[in-house]
Amino acid sequence: MENPFELILEKLNTLESLIRNQKSNGIPPDTNTKPDNEIFTINQTSEFLHLAKSTIYKMTSDRTIPHFKMKKRIYFKRKV
Repeated sequence: MENPFELILEKLNTLESLIRNQKSNGIPPDTNTKPDNEIFTINQTSEFLHLAKSTIYKMTSDRTIPHFKMKKRIYFKRKV
């Protein structure tokens, strides 16, 4: 029987290699790991969409992006 620590080390090395290859190929991290019903703040939305907060505020003002307010704060559903 194989040493369990060697097996764990082998799997960690494989994962490390995959991560290194992903980074070197310029592949962005998977963004589909979050739940579909997650609610984003303005900062999270800005980061997720790669847009400035001012652009998102303008889009909410123009009603071009779905949003809702709770206690005077703006929130966005990740999936509508």
